[in-house]
Amino acid sequence: DFTRSTAATRVNNNGEIELMNSNIPRLDYTDGSGSILLEPESTNLIQYSEDFSQSYWEGQITRTAGFLDPTGNSGAYLITKDIDTYIATDSISISDLTEYTASVYLKAKTPTTVTFKLQELGGDFTNYFSSSIQLTNEWVRYEITGEKEVDGNNARVVIVNSNDEEEFYMYGVQLELGVSTSYIPNNGTLLGETREKETLEKDGLGDYINSSEGVLYVEMKALVDDDNYKVVEFNENSSGSKRIALGFKGDEAIFYYNDGTPSQLERYNTDVFSYNKFALKYDSQNVKFYLNGVLVDTFTHQLNIDFNTFESDRYATDTFYGHIKDLQVYKTALTDEELTQLTTI
Repeated sequence: DFTRSTAATRVNNNGEIELMNSNIPRLDYTDGSGSILLEPESTNLIQYSEDFSQSYWEGQITRTAGFLDPTGNSGAYLITKDIDTYIATDSISISDLTEYTASVYLKAKTPTTVTFKLQELGGDFTNYFSSSIQLTNEWVRYEITGEKEVDGNNARVVIVNSNDEEEFYMYGVQLELGVSTSYIPNNGTLLGETREKETLEKDGLGDYINSSEGVLYVEMKALVDDDNYKVVEFNENSSGSKRIALGFKGDEAIFYYNDGTPSQLERYNTDVFSYNKFALKYDSQNVKFYLNGVLVDTFTHQLNIDFNTFESDRYATDTFYGHIKDLQVYKTALTDEELTQLTTI
């Protein structure tokens, strides 16, 4: 069972942005390999993220529509220096001392360097955060992240092209709270266009998972490295305490089990933004944790869990957001050699 009450975009296996209907999971190829993408709710605060002919976009700079965009259609604009050297959004209301991420798809027509920034609108026009970008002849999504200063003013997203006779293509501008997520098209919604959160669940696992011995395996990476738990979970039922959780917290990989006896939680430093391979083996004598080809812990304990449900969001603060590349269950306990091979990166 998969839920997302709105449409959402993915990068398909041709490298193009594709819009998926509500409640359809996304097999995403952003990093070149297919993985199920699960993201939190996010809102694109840019009122017109693709139509740069709107008066919402300021600057006396020439904007020509009708060029090939990252979706494979003709929605991109060619931006050419005119009287001004910049193109910028209208006023955007955002909060002081809060982190935001701005992103945009850009491609050079001629060798071009642009500055991409989030800027105070009014006051002394402080650049909250910015990046100088040497564009290529391929579509690339560029991102900048930072915190808005305390000034009480609104902000704007600005792209500056300072040199004559330099041209570039532009598509899909986004400003969102927190870290970057997949592109959310906005075609005029004043207060922003929202993609709802995604959840993944499967009941009736008793036919698939042996309660006396087996292996639970997952390969995944996280979207963020904050202090919330980001775990997937196998349990007896959504309201029960008997469960196994695998995932991340901060810069650590997490293994957890609780079967009514004293629970066990273990943490291991890892790169949460790269794919990690987790395996939890259990049998009549031991519980073993494997991470990226290494047996990291063994516990003399026999699990007492009748597995029935898989969930990505049992608790709101523990919801897993990220990429799941592989998920497997084994009805028999694999050998140590097999588990080392299975989890080696």
